[in-house]
Amino acid sequence: MLNCLLFTSCQDQQAVKRDQYLAEGFGLYQQNCANCHGKEGKGLAGLYPPIVQEYLTDKNQLSVWIKQGIQDSLQIDGKLNVRPMPGNAALKDLEIAEIVTYVTNTFGKDTALWPTDSVVAALEKARIRGVMR
Repeated sequence: MLNCLLFTSCQDQQAVKRDQYLAEGFGLYQQNCANCHGKEGKGLAGLYPPIVQEYLTDKNQLSVWIKQGIQDSLQIDGKLNVRPMPGNAALKDLEIAEIVTYVTNTFGKDTALWPTDSVVAALEKARIRGVMR
């Protein structure tokens, strides 16, 4: 019986933490991303691309893009997007984790939170590879 209670308690804590990340991520997305990508992630026709599922599957890459930006062209919905996306170097690791959790859960097919230690690892790996400054 005790094992069942502990398991349920852990599950509830994870759900609460995910919900916290989603709520904080929503605010951070609205503040830092929605001006270009739109409140619904649909972009601004002809100027800024929508957030699409295919780019939400690699959370490591997404973490780096949020921090560093994107200089390369991307194919989005059959159209070549050549406009660079600025990063936000001022965002803390926790804030990036919250944004990644929000966008992958809201605009993607994910239902999990992206922990801060995963952001730290992704950014460090990018630095080692020379992808990040």
